[in-house]
Amino acid sequence: MHRTLAHIKDEDERFTAIQQPPPHPRTGVRMWTLDQANRRVTRLSRQRRREHAPGQDFSSCR
Repeated sequence: MHRTLAHIKDEDERFTAIQQPPPHPRTGVRMWTLDQANRRVTRLSRQRRREHAPGQDFSSCR
């Protein structure tokens, strides 16, 4: 999980993400799963691509 979140380039954002995990979908307990970490990193990379290429639609990229 830490290796996955290490892809967050902004150090402050990365440490905040590690310290404030999302609630687990089934139990509600705040903890990171590998799946959630992958989704977080993927979501951030998609946001950055949109910021750098305005007007282009990356929604079909998966």
